[in-house]
Amino acid sequence: MVVTLPDALEPEMFTSQIVWMNPQGAQNENPTGVGCSLNNHDNKMQLKIEKLLGPMLNSPEPTYTM
Repeated sequence: MVVTLPDALEPEMFTSQIVWMNPQGAQNENPTGVGCSLNNHDNKMQLKIEKLLGPMLNSPEPTYTM
């Protein structure tokens, strides 16, 4: 998978596994999206994502994270 995070200058490549998918028009109440499990052995990508999401922990907005 290749991802460009909001604070990054260049995209980063890492391996991941799709753990759930909810296509547009699905017959449930969940929003369209994809859940990925990171296979990042040195945890760099995970730490970067957690840093970006950290300020949102107390947000009143619902999330679909696990």
